[in-house]
Amino acid sequence: MGEITGARAGVRPSTGEGAGRPLLPRIDRPTIDELTVLSEAEALRRRMDQRNLPVLRWLSVGFALTGIGLWIAAAVSRQGTLRVLGSVMTFVLPALFYLVLRRIDPSRSGRPSRLAALDPIARAVARSFRTATLGYLGLQFLFLVFPRVEASGPWLYLFPLVLVAIRISVTEAAVLHGFYLACSFVWTILGTAAGARPAEDTADQTFLPSLVLNVIVWAGGAFATWRYRRQFLAYWRDLRERARDSARMRDELELARRVQLSMLPRGEIADGWIRVAGTSVPATEVGGDYFDWFRLEGDRVAVVAGDVAGHGLASGLILSGLRSGLILLAPELTSPAAVLEKLQRMVRETASHRMFVTLAVLLLDRARGEAVLASAGHPPILRRAAATGEVEQLPAASLPLGARLRGTSRETAVPMAPGDLFVLYTDGVYEAAGPDGEPFGFERLSKVVASAQPEVDPRELCDAILSAVRSWSGAGGVGDDATVVAVRVEG
Repeated sequence: MGEITGARAGVRPSTGEGAGRPLLPRIDRPTIDELTVLSEAEALRRRMDQRNLPVLRWLSVGFALTGIGLWIAAAVSRQGTLRVLGSVMTFVLPALFYLVLRRIDPSRSGRPSRLAALDPIARAVARSFRTATLGYLGLQFLFLVFPRVEASGPWLYLFPLVLVAIRISVTEAAVLHGFYLACSFVWTILGTAAGARPAEDTADQTFLPSLVLNVIVWAGGAFATWRYRRQFLAYWRDLRERARDSARMRDELELARRVQLSMLPRGEIADGWIRVAGTSVPATEVGGDYFDWFRLEGDRVAVVAGDVAGHGLASGLILSGLRSGLILLAPELTSPAAVLEKLQRMVRETASHRMFVTLAVLLLDRARGEAVLASAGHPPILRRAAATGEVEQLPAASLPLGARLRGTSRETAVPMAPGDLFVLYTDGVYEAAGPDGEPFGFERLSKVVASAQPEVDPRELCDAILSAVRSWSGAGGVGDDATVVAVRVEG
């Protein structure tokens, strides 16, 4: 049975929790499934989270260094327990958050095992990354401000500026700025109660500047978020539209592959006096190779093998027309050269001037005990004589179909005896390159045919040839379509 296999699609290896997979999924290079399943709001949220992650990491480094300085200052000056504890937390919280961010960073290929103890926290943060971000910025603000009522005024004005670098929704930013303002108001009240500032200066010199600053930063952040959202959604919609086009093209290619598969003969010929089998392996979803066989009157069988220059959908369309022509001309295959002449006119008049087709026709006549072959630029047919076991090439040189130069197809007749093997193939077989670029070549192909057992099954011979080609090509694979058809004369 003719067999056709398409190019293998890349498959991601399955990964579990312990396989080094990042906990926060990437969104800058979305898969087709993500483009199809994710809503625009979810995609935007994930993209903002991914953008915020390195910003938060650098902020955590800065907060940790600040916390170390405050801790040292509190310890040297022997300040109160509350201030020392607050200074410690201004270092511990950002340091812990920094390590957690490293665990969930999607840009890292793996997660170091020495930080595996943080995985429960990392998974919780990854599941609610936005909530964790807002909580972290709120807590860090509290630890910087409240333990040092009389000396933390600058943080009321500096900390809101941090949100300029963070991309969150307008509502979330409003909540966070509102929290900062509430803390600022409470701070001013506590400062007045502690005698750190006069009561009449509370509103004018402390709270009102903080209010103005937070409103300005919130408005600027809202505008920046609006621009970022517009740019990302334009990019996302363009990607999704291209993904839809790609999916549609993939479906069309799959349909074309099925149509091409239906062109190949189903089953094998096993008529008692002859056995025929073939295999075609395309380099892409739609290949440029074709083979078929036709039973003719008077114990005659015609075997054909063709190759369109290149591969892909255009080649598949040309092959479809070529097959239709061969089916209509099948009764005339008793004269292979005449059929090639008619196909030459068809291809030349219908195909592009750069599109060429090579085609070989092998007519096996049991009554006359001979094989007649004709070729249009196709590689020579191999024949292994049962009497000698030697493999010879049966050339029938002529121009390929579609050539504008004038040429005449010729027929060559050779004797045929029981046990003889005939092998038709395309250039993807002998041109397959090895790791060093050396082609498989006619000599190696002939050796595979010569080494076959006398009673070899044609299907097994086709598989042996393609297996040898794959072994020769190695990991690079066969770069072009490869087709093999084997014929064994039984009697």
